[in-house]
Amino acid sequence: RAIAAGAPGAGGVTVAVVDTGIAYADSSQPPGFAISPDFTSEQFVAGPDFVDPGTLPLDENGHGTHVAGTIGEQVTLGSPAPEDDFLTGLAYGARLMPVRVLDEAGAGDSADVAQGILWAAHHGADVINVSLQLPSRVRRCKQVRSVCRATRKAKRLGALVVAAAGNSPSGPGRPRALFPARAPGVVAVAAGTESGCLATYANYGQGLDLVAPGGGMARPSIAKRRCRDDSEAIRQVSFDCFPNGCSSGYDEFAIRPDIGSSMAAAHASGVAALLEATGVAGANPTPKRLRKRLRCTARKAKPRRSYAAGLLDATRATDPRRHCALG
Repeated sequence: RAIAAGAPGAGGVTVAVVDTGIAYADSSQPPGFAISPDFTSEQFVAGPDFVDPGTLPLDENGHGTHVAGTIGEQVTLGSPAPEDDFLTGLAYGARLMPVRVLDEAGAGDSADVAQGILWAAHHGADVINVSLQLPSRVRRCKQVRSVCRATRKAKRLGALVVAAAGNSPSGPGRPRALFPARAPGVVAVAAGTESGCLATYANYGQGLDLVAPGGGMARPSIAKRRCRDDSEAIRQVSFDCFPNGCSSGYDEFAIRPDIGSSMAAAHASGVAALLEATGVAGANPTPKRLRKRLRCTARKAKPRRSYAAGLLDATRATDPRRHCALG
């Protein structure tokens, strides 16, 4: 459908990845970096590093590269691939904007996250992916005013912010999405399993918009029969050392597994880029309209408290024959 609309893989759309950076360029900057083999330098637009200002926003963790792969990893079209070509991003034609707000350990602070969102919105991002979570003690905007101001401003500037609803590090997920997914105007995405059930670790409930692929096992209390054997992770190209902790090897890559609502948000951002490119949500759709389209084309799942609008569905979302009441 994107090809038919003249925008293969969401060509013409810019997606910002507010994360640990991306392996998007070769650099002699110690300890040495290389571009991930499934990216091309032409698909990136310049972005900032808020962790080490003045340097390139290169990944020192692997998380941002994995997330960016799901959104916009390249695919070979029209001719045989020069070598094995196993993976692609949903929006493989989109431009990616690396915005580094998390360090080599995947840690950061809310001020940098807010700055990253604002920078992306002011510099042409159509979709802003935020695959990170603030501590569970953050329950209201007044605790992270800068983040909520940033998401409101991004919306006014026409950028859709998509964020991870959060994971519970131990035990089952909690019944509320975490910030920044709870911030105003943000699409909050929880993690689902291979067969479409809520993942056991995934936060859900209050503030959630929908569920998208995040991998892992299903939450036992609501698992459908089809999901009881689910365990597969989401696989993308990242550093060979990811997700076990990288202190070097930023030029060595492999297909690596990971699970989480980070991966789910990346899927939703990829589909949002396709909506923007294909025009199914209207010409120059507002963030509100894109969010509504993602929700109204989701496949319904019960209980609603766990799945909100339902399961992300790229086929339904990009179908021009499927109409949503536009607001």
